[in-house]
Amino acid sequence: MTYLETAIHLMMMRAVSYLEEKGSFDCLGRFPGVARAIARLQEKDIQAWAQADFQGTQRLLQVLSLMSGSSEPDRVLQSVLELSLAVSHLPEFAACLQYYTGSGVTLHLAYEMEGILFPEAADARKKLDGLDAICYIDRRKCPILHAELHLDDRVFFYLMGDNGMDRELVSMCKIFRHKESLHPLYAFENIAVRGAEFLQNGGGIIQLTGRGGRRFLARHICRQAGRDLLSTDVSGWNIAGEFSIFRMKLIREALFQNAVLCVYGITHHWLESHGLDQEFLIRELIEPLTAKGVSLIFCSEKGIGLWREYSVLVEDLPSLSFQERRQVWEGFSSQYGLELDCIHFAARYYLDPSEVAEAFLTRIQRGGVEEKRRLSSICYEIAGRGLKDSLGTVIYPSVTMEDLKVTDSIREILTQIIASANGTYRIFEEWNLKKSYPYGRAVTVLLTGPPGTGKTMSAHAIAQSLGIPLYQVNLSNIVDKYIGETEKHLEEAFSFAEKTNMVLFFDEADSLFGKRSEVSDAKDKYANTEVSYLLQRLEQYHGTAIMATNFQNNIDPAFLRRIKYAIRFLPPDEEQRLAIWKSCIPEELPCGDLDLPYLAKQFDFSGGTIKNVLLNSCVIALAQNEPLNMLHILKAVRNEYIKMDRPVSSSIWGEYGYLQP
Repeated sequence: MTYLETAIHLMMMRAVSYLEEKGSFDCLGRFPGVARAIARLQEKDIQAWAQADFQGTQRLLQVLSLMSGSSEPDRVLQSVLELSLAVSHLPEFAACLQYYTGSGVTLHLAYEMEGILFPEAADARKKLDGLDAICYIDRRKCPILHAELHLDDRVFFYLMGDNGMDRELVSMCKIFRHKESLHPLYAFENIAVRGAEFLQNGGGIIQLTGRGGRRFLARHICRQAGRDLLSTDVSGWNIAGEFSIFRMKLIREALFQNAVLCVYGITHHWLESHGLDQEFLIRELIEPLTAKGVSLIFCSEKGIGLWREYSVLVEDLPSLSFQERRQVWEGFSSQYGLELDCIHFAARYYLDPSEVAEAFLTRIQRGGVEEKRRLSSICYEIAGRGLKDSLGTVIYPSVTMEDLKVTDSIREILTQIIASANGTYRIFEEWNLKKSYPYGRAVTVLLTGPPGTGKTMSAHAIAQSLGIPLYQVNLSNIVDKYIGETEKHLEEAFSFAEKTNMVLFFDEADSLFGKRSEVSDAKDKYANTEVSYLLQRLEQYHGTAIMATNFQNNIDPAFLRRIKYAIRFLPPDEEQRLAIWKSCIPEELPCGDLDLPYLAKQFDFSGGTIKNVLLNSCVIALAQNEPLNMLHILKAVRNEYIKMDRPVSSSIWGEYGYLQP
């Protein structure tokens, strides 16, 4: 017989002896199946059971420890467990107990079999709490000591040698064996070493905060500690239901598997959405776990954790340096066999290790298309996940530097801006200027001048020359009347642009970067707080930020001191206007003789206005089903004058007055 079979048959023998002592004679005659089971028990089995140290012995002691919360077995609880096993093993034994006692296995029966006729209430209550770990108890029964106990199938099969997970946890938990193959940890190796040493030295709780693959890091911690990992997401927990039962199943499974329990998904939003506070975590999770000796890896947002007297190792996953990002990209590139310019990706995308891993997996799943282009697109998708669409728009510019009709001095500065943004890696990493510039590395650009002079086009041309998208912030949705919301929206926009290295573009920037005012009321105070936050965030920013405004005088001087490049756009002169007119007319446009030098000389329009005039003249020509001619353009000029509230007289047409537009 196995150890467990011997223990079960010994318990049936004890129970029959107890029943006969109570006056229930002929038990074996009435229930021959029980008699045959007991008859199988031989002296050699009993001797082997008393001396051997089988796996079954260790598992039985593990369950008893779970029930009592102590390494010392409790005789009454052991009797309950063995009675329950016997009932599960032989249904006729259950019928025997039912016939002679009026019920099946009860705590009262176990007390009496151990010679305790009048147990203390406190002791009985403690044992009932311990029985919750292995049995179903109908607590509506009165008196509770006579409530029938039903052994959980997971406990029965565990003691029978099965390693399968509780079927009610399968959809909510995942077990990771520490001997399973696991790809290397390309970042945070020092945290994994500290965590493993902490567990090996008897530490109870490890808290991982921040971003960057906390669950994968938890697997490496357990791997180095020689422990399995049982992982569960709080989003699947039924807090409103019988949470105590679910929690006990988690605790039991962790102990049965000799695994560290990893709980993830704990955020401030999750707590708020369930009406919970951090005290709930202490009372309903931490205390029960530590009481049963379960080790825990707790993945949460920052600011969560009232640990009190508990032994806790708190590790906040820091943002990766360039060299660390490069190491992560090189690691995954080698792992998945994709040849990449890892320096390019590490310098451009501020993704954490878990996001880099996701980018590679997504790239492999989608297949096709040139590597760099497809992977870049995926990086933008991942970085922008969760960002409110209303906060800004991602634009892929088509405007090139050649399309700009600006002065040579402005073009020279724009070229410097592009070189500065492209050379960030070399300047700060290869030349090691990062030591002298721990902050203030952003390429900040202020574009000022009247409407239509080329500010927005220049921002687009910069992004296009850098080969990256432009993230145009929607200021109307960024600014919020509620305290703190503006800063929150700004942080989302900055973080997104920073992770993807997009060009961050603020059009009409004076509405956000305006001068701070003297504080006369609460509104002024909080408006100034927003400006102060923006100044601080610009100092921390490492990307390219472009601000455009029609009114430089409205910009706060504190912002101007942080601007690296300032360009003043003036209305175009005649030569520039002619170049703009020529650039706006494509070869495909059907048109007659157009006097572009006349238009450039006669009308002092900005580039934006010239585009409006040409577009409107094309509409007029289309409506009349004619090729574009001077009359169409002059009619559009007249409409533009009226819109700009300029006087329209015959003198403005000059040599083309005869057309009478």
